Amino acid sequence: MQLTNHSDYALRMLLYLYAHPGMPVGIGQVAEAYNISANHLAKVAQTLTRAGWVDTHRGRSGGLTLNPAVHNVTIGDIFRHTEANRRLVECFDDDSTCPIEPACGLKALLHQASNAFFAELDRHHLRDLVRDSKALRKLVPMTVRGTPT
Repeated sequence: MQLTNHSDYALRMLLYLYAHPGMPVGIGQVAEAYNISANHLAKVAQTLTRAGWVDTHRGRSGGLTLNPAVHNVTIGDIFRHTEANRRLVECFDDDSTCPIEPACGLKALLHQASNAFFAELDRHHLRDLVRDSKALRKLVPMTVRGTPT
C-alpha cells in the first residue's frame, strides 16, 4: 500500500505548522521548505481547513496556523480524511467482478491488515511525530522571500 502525495503533503504541512506554533505561515513558505508544488499544497490546505485542523488568516500578515483541535486528532484520522480511496484490491468494491471472491480469503485478510494498520496509526498524534521541534524548525525553517528566519 502506498499513501498518496496528498496525504504525505498534508502530514508535512501539519508538521511544519506544528513546528512554528502561532505564526501565520504562507503556502509558499511550506512549499519552499519541502521543495514541493505550492499549487498542490493549496489543495492540501483546503482539505485541512475544511477538516478544521488548520485556520486561515487573511491580509498582509495572514497565512495558515494550526488549530488547537488538531492536537486530539490521530495520524489515522488524518490519513482517513486525506486518502479518498483506501481500496487495496478490486474485491473491496461493492461491484467487484472477481470470479473467485466467494472462495477467496484475501479480502478478509486484507481488511484485517488494513484495520491493524489504522489501529496503530490511531495510537499516535501529531505531537508524537515531533520529538524535537527545535530540530524540526532547523530542518524546515520559515522563510521570508527566500531568507530563513
